[in-house]
Amino acid sequence: MTYKGWEYIPNIITEFEAKLIRNYNNKHSKEGLDKARGLVKTIYIPKASSFLMKRLQPIVEKIVGEEVYPTYWFNTTYYKDCYMVPHTDRPSCEIGVSLNIYSNVNWPLKLYDLSNITQEVVTPMMDGVLYEGTKLTHWRDKLTKDTEFMQTFCHFVR
Repeated sequence: MTYKGWEYIPNIITEFEAKLIRNYNNKHSKEGLDKARGLVKTIYIPKASSFLMKRLQPIVEKIVGEEVYPTYWFNTTYYKDCYMVPHTDRPSCEIGVSLNIYSNVNWPLKLYDLSNITQEVVTPMMDGVLYEGTKLTHWRDKLTKDTEFMQTFCHFVR
């Protein structure tokens, strides 16, 4: 398979790890209105998911074919009427991994790959998607169902 600026990554974490992260997020995240996403709960650099950067670094390096350095991570929980506007990321998010911690809905990440072809990637819980955040426009459509979708974003630079 030719690398198109993104890749699906299965089985990043265990069900037990996902539950620990979810419980931590539920206790420590703060709710706020974000113009780019709607009313979400977010926590930056949460201790419960710090192990992910070390686990993901060699996986990311293998996929992109070069050394990468971790920058930061954060967790976000989305609910009904949340969305993510089409955007590219800032330089500190050159390469991102979006990891599904918990969800009761399939909510695809949409992006234009390196060939400018629209892709839709659904990640079940414990799976994620790597994407070139500064190169690929990516977004999520508005959630229309009463739902919860919790994810961890892990970011790296070359």
